[in-house]
Amino acid sequence: MPHLHYYQIGGSLPYNADSYVMRPADDELYRYLKAGKFCYVLTARQLGKSSLRVRAMRELEKLGFRTVYIDMTQFGSRSFAPDQWYYSLIVYISESLDLLAEFDAWEEQFISKNITPISLLSLYMRNFLLPRLEKRLIIFMDEIDALLSLDRDQFDTDDFFAVIRSFYNERADNPDFNKINFALFGVAHPNDLMKDVTRTPFNIGEAISLDNFQFEEAKDALISGLSHLEANPELLLKEIFKQTNGQPYLTQKLCAKIAEDTSPIKDERSFVYKHVNQLFFNDAHDKVDPNLANINNRLIKNKAYNLKMLQLYRRILAGEKIEPDQTDFTQIYLKLSGLVIEHSGRLVINNRIYRHYFSHDWIDNVLDKLDRPYTKDLQRWMEKGKNDPATALRGDLLKEALEWKKEREDLSREEQEFFEFSQLVEIVEENKATRAEYSQKLNRRIRAQRNVLILLNVFIFLFIFTAINSYLLIEKNKELTLKTSQLSQQADSLNSQRETLEKQNQKLEQEINVKEQRNLTLRQESRVIQDSLSNSRKESQSWRDSLSRSRLEQLNIRRQYELQKKQLLRDVETQENEFYKTQAELSSLKQNSLELITQFEQQIAFLSDFFIEESKISLMNQTNASFLLNDSQESKLRNLKQIRVILKLKKGTEKLPDIWLKLEKKSGNASVIHIDRVLPANEQAEINQSIKADYLKPGHYTLRLVLLYKDKELDLRNYKFQLE
Repeated sequence: MPHLHYYQIGGSLPYNADSYVMRPADDELYRYLKAGKFCYVLTARQLGKSSLRVRAMRELEKLGFRTVYIDMTQFGSRSFAPDQWYYSLIVYISESLDLLAEFDAWEEQFISKNITPISLLSLYMRNFLLPRLEKRLIIFMDEIDALLSLDRDQFDTDDFFAVIRSFYNERADNPDFNKINFALFGVAHPNDLMKDVTRTPFNIGEAISLDNFQFEEAKDALISGLSHLEANPELLLKEIFKQTNGQPYLTQKLCAKIAEDTSPIKDERSFVYKHVNQLFFNDAHDKVDPNLANINNRLIKNKAYNLKMLQLYRRILAGEKIEPDQTDFTQIYLKLSGLVIEHSGRLVINNRIYRHYFSHDWIDNVLDKLDRPYTKDLQRWMEKGKNDPATALRGDLLKEALEWKKEREDLSREEQEFFEFSQLVEIVEENKATRAEYSQKLNRRIRAQRNVLILLNVFIFLFIFTAINSYLLIEKNKELTLKTSQLSQQADSLNSQRETLEKQNQKLEQEINVKEQRNLTLRQESRVIQDSLSNSRKESQSWRDSLSRSRLEQLNIRRQYELQKKQLLRDVETQENEFYKTQAELSSLKQNSLELITQFEQQIAFLSDFFIEESKISLMNQTNASFLLNDSQESKLRNLKQIRVILKLKKGTEKLPDIWLKLEKKSGNASVIHIDRVLPANEQAEINQSIKADYLKPGHYTLRLVLLYKDKELDLRNYKFQLE
């Protein structure tokens, strides 16, 4: 019968399985991997990830791709050291590609080298695997969350995923890396697998979303397995979907169970509900359904988030609208369990089976097992809106709760808020009691102080009244005294003014007498001035005559100045012409000097070449030497009479006595160069003739030809030679 093995419960469906349901994820994964993009499918368990992988591998192999499937659980163990883990992975890939023998030979070069495991994987991919790939390779890694079980103190998963990203990044520089690609499958969040967001491959890859079956897309694949039953297969499948909401595992399992029951079907809904109860809610079964058990374990074993997930799930179960938040890890882990999904912009329970099994009673039972003694108090506080003081812990119960809190590191935000609220309520209530007692004491004290204040006010009033009267009398006294003093001062001032006016009158009379006498004197002086004015007019006329004569003299002087100026200008022009002539002569002399210098340098070069080439060998074993010059050589040396040439010898770093060269005129037309070896004065007495005769011994020598002119030395050439 075709229905017996039509459906498959759990595991991967074969590539050609008739009950395989094509979803949008199939097309997305196929297209992205074909285009060379890194892909990952990270979602809840038993949603069909493995079947999706099998189908994608077969379709890509048809296009000529090579594929390698790796179940990461075979490497994931806390007992594995990093080098064992990476080596096992490399060997598995080599064996899958029939490259194990070549790998054994290749790895020998690294046996003695101290190389890290992650570096070995990188070298393996770059230097061994990549050059041997003739086709594009996709490595499918399933159960990638198995890496979370490794010892994080020894194994850094960040390095593993960073290497995968590096292969993707190097495609820009080395197109050969397009031959390698990866696809990851598992139940985890990217942030759990890799903490370093700067190196993660998940922000450059494509996330494939795998959702529940939709009725229309699953109808053709699933309905065939129910066609043998005496019922409407489509109505039967719709009732199945009402219970499972298209959850792949539950749908396949319920379809398989119903397909086995050939009893008459009167009502599709009742028939389906009967099998739902038998499969998932039958207390007679010893074992819970694996899918339900997996969800239960994921919620309980996540110690950091179990309470938060249960509290969030309780709110969803109560019908509260919770909007999805991709940054809230409580929501993320709750969705990874498969218990809730996103639908129409809110979080909802995946299906009716989950809603019935994971009920409020289940939540209470789980909370009791979580060692949370204050969960019910917390829940009552949350139901009252987190602001009812009646729900707070008090007294010894609060003290015990605070002691229990100190030992917990996995408290949820709601638990922290509940304990803080209880502490605040207790403080407020203690303050109220203290405030009432303090208020009574304060009232008694206020009444006593009020009586004292009344007496004080009366005393203060009398004191102020007396003080004001005394102050007014004192001020009047001060005012009268001040007026009396002012009047006496005014009288004194008037007397002094009167005396001053009398003195001024006497002075004015004296001044009048003096002015009358001065007027008489002025009249006499005016007569004298009139006489002098007449004399001055005569002198002024004489002065005008002398001034006219002076102007004539100035005109004569100015004419003479103009003549002298013109003569000076002519002299300056003559001197400028002489200066330009002198400058031209200097240029000519400079040119002649340059020519003489050039001739001199040529003569020096000749002397250097002549001596080194003609006579250095003869010098080696002689104290004195003479060399005959021909006519051309002698003519070149005529201008060197004022120049002295010195040969400076060194043996290694040891300086030897200088050798002097002299040009002498001999009989006839021939000239010679005469060479004397001259020793310093302080050494002549110590070195005898026999030593002089054998002065240069075998060895390495440096010979400097030095020009001595007016006590200045100039190096002409340096030579190195060896005497044997």
